[in-house]
Amino acid sequence: MIENLKMAISDNNLEKARRILRDELINRNYPGEVFKEALDLAESYNVFEEHNNEEFLPDSKKFTKEYLEKLKEGLDSNFSKERFVKAYYVARRLEKANDFIDEDSYDVRVYDHYKDFFFRAQLGTAVATIAAIGIGVLLYKRHKRK
Repeated sequence: MIENLKMAISDNNLEKARRILRDELINRNYPGEVFKEALDLAESYNVFEEHNNEEFLPDSKKFTKEYLEKLKEGLDSNFSKERFVKAYYVARRLEKANDFIDEDSYDVRVYDHYKDFFFRAQLGTAVATIAAIGIGVLLYKRHKRK
């Protein structure tokens, strides 16, 4: 997602950068570091517009899927940092409250939860492969000497 955002920004395609932020970052539960990196990147390249002073719901108990959709639609006419951050926050709160589950983000959360396991499995596979090759070469050299 970050690489796509960087490409859109390097191409000076603000619409694509905004679409990536709105459609990918809000709709999927990426780790906080990814959100912060994307936000900093978008801010440094002036992807955001000035906020139109629209007030947002302060009470998280009133957040609904419809309110999130209203915020996302509002990004089409005013892509402000305030509206974007609020939409992201509302999406995470709704997700946490299990009002809805974005099936695409489930894969990301599962991977994040087990990323150490996957890394260790990949590392173990690499070590086993290298060891097998080494043993094969050693046995070949011994057999060749005889």
